[in-house]
Amino acid sequence: MLAPMSLGLRNKEATGKFFISNNLGVTMNVGAGPDSNGGYTNKATGVECPSDVKTDNQKVICILKWYATNPLETARLSYNKTLYLFSPWSGPLANGTMARNPWLKINPVQSTAKTEDGWKMVYGGFGKVVSWIWFLGSFGLMIWGAVWLWRKGEELRMLAFWAGIPVAVSWLVALGTIGDHRFRIPVMPFIFVLQLAGIRSLSKKPLVLKPTAKKR
Repeated sequence: MLAPMSLGLRNKEATGKFFISNNLGVTMNVGAGPDSNGGYTNKATGVECPSDVKTDNQKVICILKWYATNPLETARLSYNKTLYLFSPWSGPLANGTMARNPWLKINPVQSTAKTEDGWKMVYGGFGKVVSWIWFLGSFGLMIWGAVWLWRKGEELRMLAFWAGIPVAVSWLVALGTIGDHRFRIPVMPFIFVLQLAGIRSLSKKPLVLKPTAKKR
């Protein structure tokens, strides 16, 4: 919380107004419009707003109106943004700005794809099947883990709530702006909790919670 606060104070000193970011409309416009794919792209994308739209807040409202009046495009972009946000960090489904991720420097998938045969395997039919299994498995475990915890009583329901809220907020932000697997990093601990719960739900061993000791 201190980092955004300091940024807001800096902006207040520079402009006289307290705000954390003044480029929300710009970012939303990258992921909106009929020519957008929902993520970063090298081609021009966005929504054409009226000429009297000047401020960032006005641009945000303009883009939200476009989403409301174009439900099919909204559905298409929402699907893409969800796929990009939860996509693998490498492989044919990967989509995002993870070029500086240290893991990609030693990732065996990346090194395999440097040869011609390796490229065909990673980005061909086999690689696509593996990537889809990874995406559907990890995403499905996360969702089912939240549902399973919610059904297991009040204590685990609170765990599902507090682990699920940050993930849901990040997901909603991606739907309103752009999908990028880098944006998943801040909420990865919560995703892991839900995925582990999903894995635990597959066990036939019953879950027994120890009673909380009462204070005298």
